[in-house]
Order: sequence, then C-alpha cells, then structure tokens
Amino acid sequence: MCNGVKKIITYAQKTSPSLKNTQFILELGRFLVAQSGVYVAKIRDIKVSRGKKFVILDGGMNHHLAASGNLGQVLRRNSIMYPLKIRETNELESVNIVGPLCTPIDRIATDILLPELRIGDFIGILNSGAYGVTASPLLFLSHNLPSEVFVTDNEIKVIKPSNGIQYEEYTMSSSV
Repeated sequence: MCNGVKKIITYAQKTSPSLKNTQFILELGRFLVAQSGVYVAKIRDIKVSRGKKFVILDGGMNHHLAASGNLGQVLRRNSIMYPLKIRETNELESVNIVGPLCTPIDRIATDILLPELRIGDFIGILNSGAYGVTASPLLFLSHNLPSEVFVTDNEIKVIKPSNGIQYEEYTMSSSV
C-alpha cells in the first residue's frame, strides 16, 4: 500500500506544480482497525412479511450504524456476517437482517444468503472494529446499550457491560 500511495503523491506533485511543497497526511483509522472487531447480535424474532423473511436482531443501527449502511454510504451493501451456530444443513436461504428499531433504515442486510437461523442464535458481523458504538445513535428510540467485550487468545474481558442500561441511567452517569 505504501508504494502505491507514494506513487500517487509523486505523480500529483509532478503534474500539479501547486502541490509541489504540499505535505500529504493520510488518516487510516478504519483501514487499520475495522477487521479487528466483530459485532455480535442475538436473534430476537423471525417474521415473514409479503413473502420475505425478516430476522430481527437485538441490536442494529442503534449499536452499529456503519453496518446498516447509514454512515454516509452512497451505495448500500450487505455487511459480511455469519451465524455463530453451525447446523448440519448446508442449505442457504434468502433473508433480511434487521435491527429492533421501528424504522425502515434499521436494516443490516437485504436478501442475503445464510444457513438456517433460529430465534436465540447469534450472528457475527465482521469488520466492526471501527465506527461501531462510537458512531452510532445509541439512545435512538431508548433501546439498551450494547456491551463491549475484548477477546484476546483465550481471555474474554467485558470492557463495558450493558446490564440493560436504559436512557435515564445513561444520561445521569454521562453528566456526572
């Protein structure tokens, strides 16, 4: 990557004299850390509406706005996700993965092919190490806050427990 960036900067400085003495600075935050995180959500319900199957998670855009495609993406695409329970079937079915909010923009995936899912199963949404909780409307429609968990080797550490914290508790502790 570095060689490619250097070539682009060199080319820009050669072809645009006004850029000759310009210092270029790149902010690579998402590029560096996105792959380090997985957002895990539990399936609360499964419904069929107008012939389409909807899998409703316990968190959506309120916990992970970027996964819903509402963080400035012009073209919406499905997040990469996997069920965390392996079943013996290899059959895939087309489902819509949505969050718990009563808004049509709380959609994580549209017509995505996934193996059989059941209420109580967990789904892991990859590339969630950046712009997850910190860039999401956590208190939108007064849903619980998510837990944040750090996993390394064989250790699991809860960094921020959810404990079913509601809006009132969050705003009181935030203002102290």
